[in-house]
Amino acid sequence: MKKLVKLFKYTIIVTLVGFVSGNAIAQTTYEYKVAKLNSPIVIDADWNKTAWQGVDSIKLENRMGDLPDFIPITHVKMLYDDLNVYVIFKVQDRFVRIVTNKINGPVWEDACAEFFFSPDMAAPLKYFNLETTGGGTPLMCYNTFPLELQYLDTTDIKEIEIAHSLPELVPNEITDSITWTLEYKVPLALLEKYANVSRPAPGINWMANFYKCASNNSNPHYFTWAKVVSPRPNFHLPEYFGKLVFENPTRIGSVHASPVELYPNPSSNYLSIKGLEDAATVKIFNTLGYQEALYTNVTERIAISALKDGLYFVNIMDGVNNITQKFVKQ
Repeated sequence: MKKLVKLFKYTIIVTLVGFVSGNAIAQTTYEYKVAKLNSPIVIDADWNKTAWQGVDSIKLENRMGDLPDFIPITHVKMLYDDLNVYVIFKVQDRFVRIVTNKINGPVWEDACAEFFFSPDMAAPLKYFNLETTGGGTPLMCYNTFPLELQYLDTTDIKEIEIAHSLPELVPNEITDSITWTLEYKVPLALLEKYANVSRPAPGINWMANFYKCASNNSNPHYFTWAKVVSPRPNFHLPEYFGKLVFENPTRIGSVHASPVELYPNPSSNYLSIKGLEDAATVKIFNTLGYQEALYTNVTERIAISALKDGLYFVNIMDGVNNITQKFVKQ
């Protein structure tokens, strides 16, 4: 923004965070616990996939500016691993318009979801703002305080893997109800090109806020996770950021015991699948989380001879089971 649940986990504390016109501000502190992944996650904007199941969401329900005629309902989830942070938005929306498809363009004018975060525990007022249209076009800056803004190089921004359910452009505003999702993976190494980064791990906290806005449609609005006190919409106020608390590894996304069995493992040509309840959809991912193969209507076995040798993860969904297991191609 360029204007100057399953039950979700956040703790509410009243604290004094700053001064406006010489008066102390009583501010609610918002806290979200971020779990660690144990296996790769595919970026495909699927809110319901296994990796996000059981992950607590937060709701963006603090309004800035005038009350819009329609209030979008926005939920966000976040995870991390040793190399990346992952974010997914789900927005129940109306009046959706997207006309920006240029990186670092005026994305905040369109249907837009935003993640502002300070990754350096020693400098909580220095932060990145990652703003992305519902069509997947990003803007990203690094900001020092008071506001000194540095746009990230577009080549660097392209290192962020983004998936979206909406088309890239929606020039004719969608006035009917529509639910859209946006998911991305932000490499920590990218952040380290521009700032000191306290790498996520148990005991590490980042300060952050999540936003949903659209300033140039027939229903302009500005909503936040952590409440921001400002006479006009302004997301660039890091003193109001909430806290992201990075936790120990979670079972989410890991490999669980199940009635479904893969054999032989290791294998060279075929993988047989025992214990299916129905015809299954099978996806194979490499260790970086990229999908290598897709099979539908699987009842007994799949051919894997085209895969390169190495470790893979196979996700199996048969209407009853939705599990992920490892196997080795040799």
